[in-house]
Amino acid sequence: MFNNLDSKVSAAIVLGISFVLSAMVGGHAFVSSKALQDQISVTGSAMKDITSDTAKWKVEISNATGLTDIGTGNAKMKSDLAALQKYLAAKGITKDMITVAPVIVETRLDYQNGSAPIGYTLRQDVTVEGKDVEKLTTVAQNSSALLSQGALVTTVSLEYYYSKLSELRVEMMGEAMKDAKKRADAIAQSVGSSVGALREASMGVLQVTAVNSMDVTDYGTYDTSALKKTVTAVVRASFAVR
Repeated sequence: MFNNLDSKVSAAIVLGISFVLSAMVGGHAFVSSKALQDQISVTGSAMKDITSDTAKWKVEISNATGLTDIGTGNAKMKSDLAALQKYLAAKGITKDMITVAPVIVETRLDYQNGSAPIGYTLRQDVTVEGKDVEKLTTVAQNSSALLSQGALVTTVSLEYYYSKLSELRVEMMGEAMKDAKKRADAIAQSVGSSVGALREASMGVLQVTAVNSMDVTDYGTYDTSALKKTVTAVVRASFAVR
């Protein structure tokens, strides 16, 4: 008799605990749902096409020598540099636009003969940078004329930059926030609500790509190969909902 009573009491206790747990879980779900209903989170963006205002042309002068004629190779490097500087001066490029790096000497090895030295390679980097983008582009494109003079000058890269990107970033973040507000308003109005105060906002990375390019990354990108670029700014914002 007592065992039967104990069983009934235990069952009642278990059932009671189950009701309490169910009420707690249900109550938590209700509170969470209510908390989610009083705000809306959206992403806003802004895009603008720009034209680069700075060009940077990087070239390399190089010469390969044997083990005993490195002096002759160095003289050739000086001659090729002089030819490049004369070419640039004739095209209206001033000295303050030119940066000449020191000559680097690399030992060439014969890996099929126990890595024995067989000669040297001399390299020198020259960078030309300026605001006259059109002129620098033309100078770079016509630089093959130096090869006909026997000067081993090779283009490494021709890069384009926009010097006012910092100021543009501030402007575009404001435009992206306006876009986020419009999106939030549209969503809220579709369910008969309205958007209240801004609760939280964060800026995404800036994407600077070639026009019509989709080459973006999570950490941002800056395309330097294209003269004309598209800048995209993104913001994430949360607004109160009334």
